Amino acid sequence: MAAISLKLPDSLIQQSDQLAKELGVSRTALIRRALRHEIQRSRRTLEQQAIISDLAHLSADRNYLAETDQLDAGCADLPEEKDFEDWWIHPKP
Repeated sequence: MAAISLKLPDSLIQQSDQLAKELGVSRTALIRRALRHEIQRSRRTLEQQAIISDLAHLSADRNYLAETDQLDAGCADLPEEKDFEDWWIHPKP
């Protein structure tokens, strides 16, 4: 494990010390936990932004829209939702 040195505002040190004490962990453990949490949150945010961007591109792609229209038309004969659970047990003649 590598050691790092960083400067934090006094108020952040006081808050982190208080919270670490309340949680029964060291300040180092609290900062490590907070950094892990922020990394995970930031990765999720980046993934969500990438998905939103991809969906925006798809919604502007005429080929994709034509393909989804074909798929939707092909699904038109699927059973109603209320009948969906039994469609494979009692197939329509």
